Amino acid sequence: MRHARAVLLLSALLSALSAAAARAQDPGLTVVNAQPTGELSNLAQAAEIRVRFSEAMVPVGRIPDDVRAPFFSVRPAIAGTFRWAGPTILVFTPDPKTPLPNATRYDVTIDATAAAVSGRKLARAYAFAFTTPPVRLLETSWYRQGGRFDRPVVLALRFNQAVRPADVAAHVTARHAPHPFDRPVPTTVERAQMDPAEAARFDAKVAAAAAVAASQAPLALRLAADWDRQRFPPSPDLVVLETTTAPLPDAWIRVAVDNRVPAVEGRAFPPVEQSHVVRVERTLFVDGFYCRAQCDADNYNVVQLRADVPLAVLRGAAAVRDITTAAQPAAVSKLPTPHDTWRSRQETIRAFTFEDLGYDRQTPARTWALTLDAALTAVDGQTLGYKWTGVVENWHDRAFASFGDGHGVWESSGGGQLPFYARNFTNVRQWVQPLTPAQLMPTIVDLDAKHFRAAPAGTGTQRALGVNPDQIQSHGLNLSPALTPAGTGLVWAAVLPGQPIARARTLAEDSPVASIVQVTNLGITVKDSPQNTLVFVTRLDSGAPVAGADVSIVRLDNSVAWSGTTGGDGVAMAPAMSLRDKRRMWQFAFIVTAAKGGDVAYVASDWNEGIQPFEFGAQYNLYESQPVLRGTVFSDRGVYKLGEDVHVKAILRRDTPTGIQLIPAGSSLTVQMRDSRDKIVDTRTVTMSAWSTAEWVAKVPVEGARRLPDCRQPRQDRLRAADAAAAAGR
Repeated sequence: MRHARAVLLLSALLSALSAAAARAQDPGLTVVNAQPTGELSNLAQAAEIRVRFSEAMVPVGRIPDDVRAPFFSVRPAIAGTFRWAGPTILVFTPDPKTPLPNATRYDVTIDATAAAVSGRKLARAYAFAFTTPPVRLLETSWYRQGGRFDRPVVLALRFNQAVRPADVAAHVTARHAPHPFDRPVPTTVERAQMDPAEAARFDAKVAAAAAVAASQAPLALRLAADWDRQRFPPSPDLVVLETTTAPLPDAWIRVAVDNRVPAVEGRAFPPVEQSHVVRVERTLFVDGFYCRAQCDADNYNVVQLRADVPLAVLRGAAAVRDITTAAQPAAVSKLPTPHDTWRSRQETIRAFTFEDLGYDRQTPARTWALTLDAALTAVDGQTLGYKWTGVVENWHDRAFASFGDGHGVWESSGGGQLPFYARNFTNVRQWVQPLTPAQLMPTIVDLDAKHFRAAPAGTGTQRALGVNPDQIQSHGLNLSPALTPAGTGLVWAAVLPGQPIARARTLAEDSPVASIVQVTNLGITVKDSPQNTLVFVTRLDSGAPVAGADVSIVRLDNSVAWSGTTGGDGVAMAPAMSLRDKRRMWQFAFIVTAAKGGDVAYVASDWNEGIQPFEFGAQYNLYESQPVLRGTVFSDRGVYKLGEDVHVKAILRRDTPTGIQLIPAGSSLTVQMRDSRDKIVDTRTVTMSAWSTAEWVAKVPVEGARRLPDCRQPRQDRLRAADAAAAAGR
């Protein structure tokens, strides 16, 4: 008996353990997630309250329209309706007629009585909470009363909701925010231009501005009785404050709204203090010229101010002296008619040059001193308070040497001296090398890739230049050794700039400047197209046509595309050929050469400056050199039912460079019809008639509505289905 009882007890224990394990594996009904939670950034996030359960709460496929959820509660109470967005998601939508208030906490509870379709219930109640937006500071704007630096600062605070100005004022504080101060630093030369009294006033002003920048002192605020209501119209979310005193320039003001500022609609407070730093105007100082020593006379040199100043006031306060010779300073006069700069057309400026003040540009290799009077007054009423002097030491204009754009035409009647231009170089190294017509294109291609900055082989010839400082001078380069006895020829010339004069920098890198020069009495005019190319050869000295000139069109690979001879009128006509890339017709693609009696000349395909078609209002499209299919396609009516026949006709022509042509009878035309989703719904081949027309019958797809091509659409769209016919008609 004892043994039987033990067996029964063991069996009961095992059954209890199995049931506990089953319960542990089945967690029962749970809430997977719920929204919204926490602090919301806007009321739209509370447009729905959603609760997702772990299993179906209503039968799948039988979701009721009238939903009640007695297990759902929210405090404070919210009027609204329930719906199931699927078997597991309960959605509560607040009544849109009674929007939720801001700054309010809502506690939502899902009671433990919530039961799933399976009968399972929550083990315990589920709770979550959300808070509609508390008071947030969105924007802080400021201005000075009357636009004056010595008047209180007006602060316009914009919030995310309606607030009571008095409540906000009680919870807003302001104090100076320390920040780095950019001290104006005159050069030693500029400092020497100040007398002790001016230097003392300057130092005192710098110290005072630096002290303001370092300050952390509080600033008292009050509600503004009046403000610029046009700029800041009264609004429930706007609070306008003002400082009780006038903060000094260069102050940064930290405006802070504490985390106890109350809302109008609710009782929730913002979680943290909110702040914004207002940076008032800077103290009026002159920061000096961009460049002060060893300056390039060619460069743009500007003075910066820290406040806007009327241009007329600035001009009246300015004086310039030439102090190149310190013992003999000389006043610099303004121009009778000042330069028309873009700043000279402004009423107020914050940066300027000598030209803006009415002077000419500063002379190269001279040192100028600009003085601004201590009484200089900014737009906001600040005065400079000390006499400022800025000193600029200019070097010479930059040195350069140039042949122009890489190609040159020199009339043989001008002799063998080719001019090149240079400034402020004392010497150069020069090269002159003759070129044969066969060498011309390879040399052009090579130099073009090197931007015409390469010299012929060899060491060249060293040459001294006579220099008039800061003047662009013309120097002759003797081409005679590279010319024919008649004084003509093709020449590769190059010049390597040498040593600039003292206190002059160079414009270019240390490499030669080159040119291919044609010394000739032949002039070439070319008009090319895919249909033909006209070459007109004349004498440069008289303009007379040149008969019997040998003309060649040479491609980039130095192959001859065509050659011919000019007639008595100096014209040679090349046949149709493709010379240019249709997509990049402006690129260098070929040269045309002309030769007569030992004289040779050439012109390149990219020598078109000033004569391109668009400059004469003409379109130029190389694709039009191929036939284009044009015409119209139309159907018998505009509306069809699914499955109905559509009778279509097409009237087509070939638009060719020689005119409009009919498509030969019997030509095949491939036709595609597409629906509104660009899907091909019909493809067929039809035959063109003797009148260059075609007709066919298509069927509207029966499986669904498809918008047929609208015959009123742009012609290019209407003909897309017929484009393939171009190949058939060519």
